Amino acid sequence: MRRTPQQWLTLFQNQQDSDLSIKQFCLEHGISMSNFYKNKAIFKTQTSTASVSPFSQVYSTEPEQPSPPIGITQSSALPFTIFPSYRKTTKLPELI
Repeated sequence: MRRTPQQWLTLFQNQQDSDLSIKQFCLEHGISMSNFYKNKAIFKTQTSTASVSPFSQVYSTEPEQPSPPIGITQSSALPFTIFPSYRKTTKLPELI
């Protein structure tokens, strides 16, 4: 029997609400344990990717200014320029 996603979610909830082990629940409902676990894993990954992070993002109120290139010369080599690839970090106390 092919079940819809809503039917699987209902089965998972019914199993949690019951005092039955997963093995006993599957036997009573005619579901193979491997099929139960496979579908549970599918729904777990689908819902975990949609979850919200417990961390907050902090944004700077000032626009980020590009860093000027740094010129370095060496006596044995031609002058070259280094372009910083890092972003300026702001510590939380500076934002408060």
